[in-house]
Amino acid sequence: ALKEQRLKGARTDMLLVEETPGAGLPPVAPPAGSAAAGSAPPAYLIVDVTVNDPEIFSQYAAGSPGSIASAGGHYVSRGGPFEVVEGTWQPGRLVLVEFPSWDVLRGWYYGDVYQALARLRQSCTRTDMVAVEGHAG
Repeated sequence: ALKEQRLKGARTDMLLVEETPGAGLPPVAPPAGSAAAGSAPPAYLIVDVTVNDPEIFSQYAAGSPGSIASAGGHYVSRGGPFEVVEGTWQPGRLVLVEFPSWDVLRGWYYGDVYQALARLRQSCTRTDMVAVEGHAG
């Protein structure tokens, strides 16, 4: 019943995403003091990436996990299975990353280390990326 009400007033794309460890990498536990441990709300990076040049992308993929971990972030899902349950969004490779806070995510994304990696990724992919602050309560 709530879905019917929502569809009358909003356009929605909704997916189910399975939590997955990333491509042979062990899952990284949220750092102590992170949002998952009960402090400030977490922040999430939602990425839809279509790889156009796998060879160049492999260089990005080699540096990205360490960059994320160095900022206290961890993969929630990294290219795992998903199911479109509403709407028309058809992601290529869907990635979900959790960071301890909004400020940490933004500091990581706009920092020199990740911006160098971002330029590499941008040269070999089509990417849609959204950062969103988590809910505190």
